[in-house]
Order: sequence, then C-alpha cells, then structure tokens
Amino acid sequence: MKKSYGMIAIVALLLVTLSISVLATEPEATVVAVVQAASYPVITLEAGKEATINFQVTQENLNGCNNEIIIPDFAIDQRLAVGDNFVTIKPEKTGTYAYMCWMGMIRSTIHVVEAGSETVGVAELLPNAAGDQPAFVCPMMSGDGSSVGSCCGR
Repeated sequence: MKKSYGMIAIVALLLVTLSISVLATEPEATVVAVVQAASYPVITLEAGKEATINFQVTQENLNGCNNEIIIPDFAIDQRLAVGDNFVTIKPEKTGTYAYMCWMGMIRSTIHVVEAGSETVGVAELLPNAAGDQPAFVCPMMSGDGSSVGSCCGR
C-alpha cells in the first residue's frame, strides 16, 4: 500500500488555510448602529482594529431611501433588511469616513480614532443646533419616514 504524502500535504495545507481565514475574520469590536427612517447614526471605531457594525433596522424604519448603505472608502455596498445587518471593516488610518444611502441623500460618518479612546464603539444620532433632530436627515423624508419627494421608493 503506497502512502500518498502529496495528498496528505494538500489536506494539511487546506486545513491550515481554513483555520487562518477563520481566525482573521473574528472581529475585535461590535458596534450596534440603529437605523432610523431618515437618518443613520454617527459611528466611532478604533484605528487598526477590525470591527463589525450591526446596522439594526425595524420594519417601521426600513424604506426605499435607507435600504442600502454605501461606505465608499471601504468598498461596501450593503442592502439592508429588517433585523441585523452586519458589515465588517478594518480602518487602518484615523479620520472621518462618509457613509450614505444609495442615493447619497441620507449621510453620516464613521470616525476612526487612535487606540485607547473612550468613545470607541459609539453609534449615536447627533442632534442639530435646535437639539431636536439627527444631524444627517434625508431632505426628501418626513420625520415619520414617509417620502415627501419623488426620489425615494426604490
């Protein structure tokens, strides 16, 4: 009976490769970002660490305007559904990165800060100067999430 060392080496290499890819995809942080009908939260992450953002959407808040998130700097284009929607990124540099709806009208930001910052993992809606609405609101949406223009409805 001949031993097939070549086959054993291939199987071993495959197992090592699979285990490395599983280890590399485990996030170091998870941030819950609650999506509103006409706005997305501002998110703060830590530079150099992989993070999973859970965009949570309720049936009442999901609509034709906010149902797809684009994060250009991380090549993310994610359709949203009711419930949990996970996106994993690893920002290497500090800075502010924009993300938006598929039309670019609902906008928000991901702030990437130095390691050890106390604000890491925060996802919040920021009030405007009057303190009564989020900072980034689609101009074609009313406060209850219904469309007041013709661009939404995809």
